[in-house]
Amino acid sequence: MNGKLQLVGLRRKDIDEAAALAAAAFLHSPAYLYIFEHLGDARRLEALTWFFRKNFMLRLSAVRCAFSEDVNNPPRMVCCFMLQNPGTPTISSWALIKSGLLTMPWRFGMEAFRRLLKVKHYHEEIEHEFLKARENDGDFTRWCSLERMVVHPAVQGTGVGSRCLADALADVALSEFGVQLCTQDLRNVTFYKRLGFKEISQDSQYFRRRDSSQNINYFMVKEGAGGEGGEAAAGGTRERLHEETDPGKWGYRLGNPRFVIGVCVVYLGVVFVRARWVKV
Repeated sequence: MNGKLQLVGLRRKDIDEAAALAAAAFLHSPAYLYIFEHLGDARRLEALTWFFRKNFMLRLSAVRCAFSEDVNNPPRMVCCFMLQNPGTPTISSWALIKSGLLTMPWRFGMEAFRRLLKVKHYHEEIEHEFLKARENDGDFTRWCSLERMVVHPAVQGTGVGSRCLADALADVALSEFGVQLCTQDLRNVTFYKRLGFKEISQDSQYFRRRDSSQNINYFMVKEGAGGEGGEAAAGGTRERLHEETDPGKWGYRLGNPRFVIGVCVVYLGVVFVRARWVKV
């Protein structure tokens, strides 16, 4: 593709297309193979499409995408990713209930739900430990999170992904934020390094299915304008950093199975009451 690609925010009418694109791209991702180990490819694709649709609805403002510009064919989504800014409000329990995301145990099994929470907690801990280490070194840079980076198979290798992400990173640089991400694909490590990311750590004990080989998780960052020790550039404070990464905050409570089960009970109660009310 030689035409200019313009990144836009994901619109509600395009959520299904984005979810389908992401589900196909992550079908054989180590994390989701582990989470949905009991499901075959077709059923896992269905689960991922459902999961990403809910996820994108909840984080709509963070999702960016680009479409093909072929005048002879309808626009087609060629790239999609989530780039979440620091300080983004956490998702409320009521929003989770309304989205239907908490019905996952009934749709795809309690074990899949438990593993999802386990993987989520793992990645939150990596982020938390990284921020603590930087804080101890006097670096109060604020960090964006890059997730779900996917490129349509038809345009992979044409530079579409690099161009789209480079545009987004240029916008982030204006705010002097850093960007962090995790990947389990060595090819992605090379891709991100070309865009200025550096590898911070590797974990060879990443989640895997019983019948699979070793998986490695790579944690990578692209420094903000202040770089290491860039307290002035970040304009942050020690108190704000703790507020955004404190495991006791709402954003981390989803890693607590008791909390999630409690919310599920409330959700089922609401559904039951509504059903009874409609009957009456």
